[in-house]
Amino acid sequence: MLKTAKDRGFEPEYMLMDIWYSGLENLKLVRGFGWLFLTRLKSNRLINPDGKGNVPISQVEIPAEGRVVHLRGFGFVKVLGKRAGIKRQGWGIEVYHRGLKQCCGEGTGSQSRGHCAPSAFASLFAVGSLSFEDRGELV
Repeated sequence: MLKTAKDRGFEPEYMLMDIWYSGLENLKLVRGFGWLFLTRLKSNRLINPDGKGNVPISQVEIPAEGRVVHLRGFGFVKVLGKRAGIKRQGWGIEVYHRGLKQCCGEGTGSQSRGHCAPSAFASLFAVGSLSFEDRGELV
């Protein structure tokens, strides 16, 4: 869906991704498009905060203003501590998509996929159009 959105001229200011989509392949794809993103990382993701080696992100102190670290396999990113606003915004998107799946009868074959495609694309546009206080590469 990301490649299709890019091909159609979609250029978000930021992209908010759920933790399930924060794998290296997806992060590299989004970076390749020149898009900035916000996502949560699993606590065992390895980062190098000080040039001394990789450690799980859960073992690193992240100040309120964030911290630039090297994400193994990806490159330098700015990580932020737990921020309820980002998690809350992400949950709103999850609720929307659950409703979209129910409406379209995902997995049941009861509705035409083409009928739901415009709604799915509109939700991607809405995510890309969100504005955040921080400006910069964020994870």
